[in-house]
Amino acid sequence: MKLTVLGNNGPFPGKDGACSGYAFENNGKLAIFDLGSGSLINLQKKYLIEDISFIVLTHLHFDHMSDMLVLRYALQIKKKKLDVYLPRQPKSTVEILKCDEFNLIYIDESIIIERDCFTISFKKTTHPVETYAARINNEFVYSSDLAEPDDLMDFAFGADILLIDSAFLTIQKGNKKLYHLSASECGMLASKLYVKKLILTHFPADSDKRQYQEEASIYFKNTVTAQIMQEY
Repeated sequence: MKLTVLGNNGPFPGKDGACSGYAFENNGKLAIFDLGSGSLINLQKKYLIEDISFIVLTHLHFDHMSDMLVLRYALQIKKKKLDVYLPRQPKSTVEILKCDEFNLIYIDESIIIERDCFTISFKKTTHPVETYAARINNEFVYSSDLAEPDDLMDFAFGADILLIDSAFLTIQKGNKKLYHLSASECGMLASKLYVKKLILTHFPADSDKRQYQEEASIYFKNTVTAQIMQEY
């Protein structure tokens, strides 16, 4: 299985960046996890829109799903319909996504997706809207956005790769109650979970990713930062 990073910024893209978007490829099948601003452009640098098997939206903040609104137009022109797995809330955003081009299928912790060479399970995380981490083929865990490391304690244990929200440096987060993790929290969590590799993502547009890697690596050596169009 292969991951290609389509976007790694949040909550808005940098001048050469894109918000959260991740392409998982397995045996010729392509699953897209989140499609934030700019990520649809990057997807088309490697794949055709027709290559997409299905889409999973981990939550409905716009930096994780805004490009769905223009993907709809592409599907109209191409006369294609896609299955889209997503939370039920917020209802106002779900309503925006209701159209002939998307077959909306709701997720929760009881749902397991088994299709197109993928098996995907979900764990609800602590975030202002309904949000789910995803475990993909028991190898990858994508945290989506979360405030509490404990959200992943059992769910991500022993994963080969943990792709995780690291929106803050420790000096930025401090002891404040924020809805994202710091790089140091990610490193400590990866060590506790005995994962093999940690990929940090969801960086502010103007951030120096080397600082995030250095901070997390104090606690977990095999740490890298997600780079747009990089394969893992």
